Amino acid sequence: MNLSIKINLSRIPGVIFTKLTGKTGQKKDCIVIPVEDCHLFVGEKGVYLDLSAYEFKEQKYADSHMVKQSFSKETIEEIKQLALIVNPNLTEQEMQDVLNKANPIIGGIKPFQKVEMQPTQATDFNPQPDDLPF
Repeated sequence: MNLSIKINLSRIPGVIFTKLTGKTGQKKDCIVIPVEDCHLFVGEKGVYLDLSAYEFKEQKYADSHMVKQSFSKETIEEIKQLALIVNPNLTEQEMQDVLNKANPIIGGIKPFQKVEMQPTQATDFNPQPDDLPF
């Protein structure tokens, strides 16, 4: 089965969408993802965002699954403790609402049929100059 996955990076709590000025002086739309604040994992070969997909009981739109960030048990406990400091009398449903708000749906998955693509025009594969300051 072939799957189409879309992730809305701006839905990750802590992500910043901003314009940065490149080497040529042009402003470019950028997404800044603070590693620690966004609970990313730094490994030997890269920086990772752990995700989980949950199947919809009733399929909504064309998506068969929702995608959420996977948090460690420690992170979940930290979120709960902070919520209890703010309101020590939270009900179970209110605590679940806090956890859902801290970990929103950031994407979706849907099956798709393989379609043969036909080129409609010549493609320029020349690399573009690097215009970002980093």
